[in-house]
Amino acid sequence: MIRAVFFDIDGTLVSLKTKRCPDSTKAAIRALREKGIRVYVASGRSRFELEEQEMLRGMTFDGYLTNNGQIVYDGSWNLLRTVAMVPDEVRALVDYCDERSLPLWLVSEQRSRFNYHFNDRVPVVMAEIHTEIPERCDLHTMLQEPVVKAVMFLTAQEVREGPLSFMPHARSTQWFIHGQDIIPAEGGKLPAMRFMAEANGWTPDELMAFGDSENDNEMLRYAGTGVAMGNALEETKAASDYVTDDCDDEGVAHALAHFALI
Repeated sequence: MIRAVFFDIDGTLVSLKTKRCPDSTKAAIRALREKGIRVYVASGRSRFELEEQEMLRGMTFDGYLTNNGQIVYDGSWNLLRTVAMVPDEVRALVDYCDERSLPLWLVSEQRSRFNYHFNDRVPVVMAEIHTEIPERCDLHTMLQEPVVKAVMFLTAQEVREGPLSFMPHARSTQWFIHGQDIIPAEGGKLPAMRFMAEANGWTPDELMAFGDSENDNEMLRYAGTGVAMGNALEETKAASDYVTDDCDDEGVAHALAHFALI
């Protein structure tokens, strides 16, 4: 029996084309909750992004796994869990990017800031997620608070050969070819999902997860039923148990109906 379903946002709940959530998806979320099945967001997005952009308007969730799992809230936005990066490693990363004029985006629970560097990759990546560049500043000012995520506009290989070579307590996860999140080694959507499952006494077989990108793969493998969207990366489809239709083609509702959950 499925007791909880975890949903990625971009490309899963919300269309990357229209930046809107299909009405069928909203109805499906309501139907799950009416049956007593809990629903959770598991996204790279921050709380303030979700609130500012009203991305989840018309939907109610039982919890939010934000910033790729580094900050977890219950359904009333009470903080349950925070996993922060090692401060000295964040400082080294800021210095590394300043020395090489590399764009860098840092995120804490309360805010996100961008450095003063820019290149041709930045507008392409930000357009992909329909997000404006945050306020720009000297990122050393962010070191006074716990940083939970760093976003770099590099390929996975460039991150491995660069920042991760001097950040032993961090790892990267990809959501776009030039969109890499650097997160704590013990962070990610999977540990946050496991945290929520253990808190409620659920086994993996009682969980379902939906996603479309590399940063969803661990979550899809852990859940008893992992669902990849039709618009998902091929590696994400390979990590899933079932491939549904595209986000824009009512893929969430179709998958939930296929498994007789709605």
